[in-house]
Amino acid sequence: MTAQHLLSRPLRRVQRACALMKGEGLRAQLLRGGLGAGLIKLVGIAMSLVLSILLARLLGPEQFGLYSFIFALVSILAIPAQMGLPNLVIRETARAMVNQDNALIKGLWRWAGRMVVLSCIVLALLGGGASLVLKGYVPALTSPTFYWGLALMPLIAFGTLRGAAMRGLGVIVRGLLPEFILLPGLFIFLLSVAFIFVSPLDAATAMMLHVAAGAGAFLAGTFLLSWVRPGGHNDTTRYESATWRKAMLPLALIAGSGMITRYTDIVMLGLMRSEAEVGVYRIAAQWAWLTTLGLLTVNLVVPPQFARLHELDDRRRLQQLASKAALVATLLALPPFLAFMLFGEEIVTFLVGAEYAAAHLPLAILAGGQVINAITGSVGMLLAMTGFERDTARIVVASATLNIILNLMLIPAFGMVGAAIATAFALSAQMVTLWVILRARLKINSSMFHWQKI
Repeated sequence: MTAQHLLSRPLRRVQRACALMKGEGLRAQLLRGGLGAGLIKLVGIAMSLVLSILLARLLGPEQFGLYSFIFALVSILAIPAQMGLPNLVIRETARAMVNQDNALIKGLWRWAGRMVVLSCIVLALLGGGASLVLKGYVPALTSPTFYWGLALMPLIAFGTLRGAAMRGLGVIVRGLLPEFILLPGLFIFLLSVAFIFVSPLDAATAMMLHVAAGAGAFLAGTFLLSWVRPGGHNDTTRYESATWRKAMLPLALIAGSGMITRYTDIVMLGLMRSEAEVGVYRIAAQWAWLTTLGLLTVNLVVPPQFARLHELDDRRRLQQLASKAALVATLLALPPFLAFMLFGEEIVTFLVGAEYAAAHLPLAILAGGQVINAITGSVGMLLAMTGFERDTARIVVASATLNIILNLMLIPAFGMVGAAIATAFALSAQMVTLWVILRARLKINSSMFHWQKI
């Protein structure tokens, strides 16, 4: 067999893949958006891992634990600042784009921005007051690290809102650049410079550099959004504030409870155990997100398509898209999960040192929970994008409550292993319950076991 024959089949597959990505059809948009988003997410996660390794090594377990505790606390504080607005902006922008209603898009974005500004002011005042009231109980709240963290809160809220606007427009790749590439890239650069001129680094300095990197990424994202926003500055503006406020509460409960589930373990561990243990656990919690690469990627691409297909009442393609997304998410979750299960201790010790080796068991537990999350697919996002956000909100709130209760029960006895068990179990219970509700509401099976060719 000649070399030409050996190469002909792979070349034909490449040509076919390139042909499929051309045009403006649903398949082409998903392929282009999915490939671009996947690459950016892959690079972004790699940069985040480099960042976690740098922080862990430069700060040491205790200072890294303080930084991680404050960052988790600020991320939870940013939840009310966003109030579910990112998912609302994605859904309503995508719907308005179907009807080419630029006036409504402009009104939606302005209204959402005003809500975030008001919320950030209130929360900053409450955070400052809490640091004075609780200074005798939680010493970390009086540290400079906490005050720098409060400055980070509006950057998180507005950055997420800007990304949601671009995703709603279908501009997936450029919308991801500031958050997943520019921010960690700037942070790594600033940490490297600080390491040369400032020694030793502490948690407050690291948080200050995080704020600087976040500000740079936000300015870049604002510039990118100005390129793609529909219509002109002189266009009319239309508001549907009553409708948006009605939808905002359940979406806020969904997004807020999800963030609480993500950071409850770190915050509660910080309140009940040492900062050094928080630093070790943070490695496990952050690295476990490697198993979510596939699901995070499809959740960045498919929500506008979910909303669009539901608006068109195209149930068949909605089923196909949901199942295919779950298959991709699961296939990308299994390799890191198996690596952490089999070689977790060796991987952690090699990358961040023996002082963090105890992170390997929580890492394997958390990664296992994320695999179950991937198998069930984009179930929460599908319910939110099709108008069943209230069902999702009830389950997500129940899951967050269960997570808090389990952490309270397990952390005192088992430390970070208990935190990992509580978080993984609560997440798995949430996703399976949402999958059952989706089957009942839409007659759609979002799991990887029901995939068909799109």
